[in-house]
Amino acid sequence: YQDTLQHLVESGFTSVASLGYNMPPLLAKYASSNKFSPRIRQFFYLHKDELEYLPNSPDNGNDYFKIMGIKLWHDGSPYTGTMAITAPYLHNSLTQKMGIGAGHKGEARISDQEFIQQLERFDSENWQLAVHSQGDQSNRELVALFTQYFAKQNSQDNKQTQRHRVEHCLLIPKSVLNEFKRLGLTPSFHINHLYYYGDALAEKIIGLNRAESILPIKTAIELGLHPTLHADSPMFPADPISLMKTAITRKTKSGKYLGLDQAISPQQALRTMTINAAWQLNMETKIGSLEVGKLADFTLISNNLYQLPAQQWSEIKVQGVWLAGEQKF
Repeated sequence: YQDTLQHLVESGFTSVASLGYNMPPLLAKYASSNKFSPRIRQFFYLHKDELEYLPNSPDNGNDYFKIMGIKLWHDGSPYTGTMAITAPYLHNSLTQKMGIGAGHKGEARISDQEFIQQLERFDSENWQLAVHSQGDQSNRELVALFTQYFAKQNSQDNKQTQRHRVEHCLLIPKSVLNEFKRLGLTPSFHINHLYYYGDALAEKIIGLNRAESILPIKTAIELGLHPTLHADSPMFPADPISLMKTAITRKTKSGKYLGLDQAISPQQALRTMTINAAWQLNMETKIGSLEVGKLADFTLISNNLYQLPAQQWSEIKVQGVWLAGEQKF
C-alpha cells in the first residue's frame, strides 16, 4: 500500500481520491505519510462492509487524510459481462470465452431498495457517495434512483453540496449527463478503457457504434459537470500524462480512434486532473490551482503541455513533486 502511494507521487500526483482496494483507515493514514511527514493527500472512501470505521461526522481528518464517504457498486465490468447495458453484448468466440452468453445484458449489482436505503442514510448525514456505474442501463437506473430520492426529500440543498460522484461512466449516454446536471451529480471517467480496451470493445464486446460513444468527456465539460479522469490504480498504470493524452487524442493502443467528437483540448485535460478533481472533493478553495492563499501542491514536468503535441506526451517525465511547498520527489 505504501509502495502504491509512493508510485502515485512519483508519477506526479499530489492527491488520491480512492484506491482499487482498502486497508483499515488508521493503517492507510500511516501509509500516506513518510517518516511522519505527509507523503500524499489521501481522500478515503469506505466500502459498505467497512462501516465500523465510519467517523461520527464528515468533519473528520485534515487536508492530508480524510474519510470522505462511501463507495457503492451499481454495476460491474464490461469484461465479465456484469456491466448493465440496454442492448446485449456481442456474441462471438471472445465473449463466449469470457463467459458472456448470447443475449446477455448484465444487471445491477445492488437492488433499488438497498441503493435508496444507502443513499437516504449517507446523504442525510452529509457523506459523499462514490458510485461505480459503467453501462448505459446502469447510468439510467442510477439517475432514476437519485431522482426518486430527491423527489422524496423535496429538497435541492444536498444536490449542490454533496457532489456525489459517478465513477467509470464507460457507456453513459449524453442525455444522462443532462440529468446529472439537474441532479447535481459529477462524473469521473476511466479514460484508458479507450486506450487499452477500445479495440476489443469495438470489435468483439459492444460493437463499433456503441464504442464510438464511450466516455463523453467533452459533453460533460460543456455541461459544467467538473468531470475528472482516473486510472483505477493499482490495476491500471498511474500515469496522469497518459490519461490526459488519451482524452485529447481518443486513440486506442492499436492506433485507431474512437469518438473523436469527444476529444478535448490540453487545457481542458489539465483541468480534469487538477481543479476539477479538487472541486469533486470540496477542496477547490485549497488545492487544484496555483493561486495566492492555496496550498502549494505542484508537479514539475520536463515539457510544456501547451507546446508539445499530445501525440508526443509519452516523452514527458516527472521531475519533481511538491506537497504544501515541501518537495516529496
